[in-house]
Amino acid sequence: RDNGTAPYELINGGVRVRPAVHYITDHDSVMAGRKPTKVAKLDAADEEVERTEGEEQEQNDEQQQALEQVITIQNELNRLNEQASEEILHVEQKYNKLRQPHFQKRSELFSKIPDFWVTTLLNNPNFSEILGEDDENVLQYLENLTVDESEMKFDELDIRSGYKICFHFKPNPFFHQLCPC
Repeated sequence: RDNGTAPYELINGGVRVRPAVHYITDHDSVMAGRKPTKVAKLDAADEEVERTEGEEQEQNDEQQQALEQVITIQNELNRLNEQASEEILHVEQKYNKLRQPHFQKRSELFSKIPDFWVTTLLNNPNFSEILGEDDENVLQYLENLTVDESEMKFDELDIRSGYKICFHFKPNPFFHQLCPC
């Protein structure tokens, strides 16, 4: 966690450099009316060591160079991650297509089990918590539930693939469109 004293900060996946050395002033010099001496805190033991401006600039330059190298490496990692995401997406889409015949067979078997979907949803702890009595009445007419994992494209910077869940209903008194997808 950054408390503002680190020589850099991470912002939006990048790095912004802060001044590398934080100084304290020599209290006796200030009280005597002399120009204050800059003293850098170097370690946890609070040992104070005077540094020349040349040493300070050299340390700042070294830290700046190291941070610029970190930024370069991070940019390369980001590019590789993006490339991996693209390849993973293509593999997922390929296997989604290969799964479709199996999903179809499974769906046909589900249709042979009375009240399969209503029983499944009402016994699922995630759904049962949010379903009310009216929902249960509507679900009595649920005939099938399908997931369409087509190659839907959204904003290229956001979600690259998605799915659509379709509820297929028998004729019922609640609504006329039997497959609202």
